[in-house]
Amino acid sequence: MVILIICFHISGCQVPEPIQAEVTGIEERPTIQTQTYRVKPTITVHHTHTLTPKPTGIFTETPEFSKTVPPSVTATPTIRPGENRVSPSDNMVIIYFPAGAYLMGSLETDIGADSDEIPQHKVYLNAFWMDQTVVTNAMYARFLNEMGNQLEERSTWLDAGDEDVLISQQEGIWKPINAFENHPVVEVTWFGARAYCQWAGRRLPTEAEWEIAARGAKPGGDVGQIYPWGDEIDCDKAQYANCGGGLLPVDSKPEGANPTGVLGLSGNTWEWVSDWYADDYYAGSPLENPKGPSEGATRVLRGGSWEYDWKHLRAANRRHNGPSVSMHDYGFRCVLDHG
Repeated sequence: MVILIICFHISGCQVPEPIQAEVTGIEERPTIQTQTYRVKPTITVHHTHTLTPKPTGIFTETPEFSKTVPPSVTATPTIRPGENRVSPSDNMVIIYFPAGAYLMGSLETDIGADSDEIPQHKVYLNAFWMDQTVVTNAMYARFLNEMGNQLEERSTWLDAGDEDVLISQQEGIWKPINAFENHPVVEVTWFGARAYCQWAGRRLPTEAEWEIAARGAKPGGDVGQIYPWGDEIDCDKAQYANCGGGLLPVDSKPEGANPTGVLGLSGNTWEWVSDWYADDYYAGSPLENPKGPSEGATRVLRGGSWEYDWKHLRAANRRHNGPSVSMHDYGFRCVLDHG
């Protein structure tokens, strides 16, 4: 009886809060029926996690503990913006973006703004993980060796016969051309980009997800920046028309990363996203997780390329083309739903 009285009057003697090991959300704390702990146990959670891939490409993480935890106590790791993991399917680093409200699009007074970027509007996005770079030739060659270069909508996923393609087939094996393993895969149709992301257990980003990442925006209605790194552009940060040369490796401009470490969102290659294009879509865009029009003739591309000027490298800029089209400066990256 003496021990129980002490526990009711000493604030330090409390039942430890339940901790949730799942990263998919925080559950309600269960009701504790009795107070049987004499001393509040100390639980140390290490922030290194072991990833176990599922067949769908969704990742789970297993926290490590410094001591045995009572069966009724679980751990809740906190995932911070910019935290990264590695996809087991293609060794791509993927970076976390939290759920929240963001601003996308342009104001009429913004320098370089086109009519299809207006109006600026708020969107709410679920949390997601984005590829740190566009997909490389080495990654896409591995995909082709497993899936083949299939025909979809009268075009092969990769236009292997084009003079600008950087992957070749030798004795039935697809290989990057020497010295171009880490360059962006180009000459890929929208269908070829979608097929790769599905094979890797991910998907193409929506236009909204891509723009929020390219703006470096924080949740809470933040409009972010003109470019991923800030509001001024130079050749140390992006590969564009003023810089000379052509296509560069995916990690060649580290100063151009957004605040969470995503590389190459502006310049080098245009990037396919999942949405159909409509020039007036922003006027009636849904508030939550917009996915573009339900149908259309062309798909959206974002980011500009080594052939385009500063205006096209802005995070808000939109371009579009037919999904069967492939070009020497068209690439892509993928995202993964969180939870």
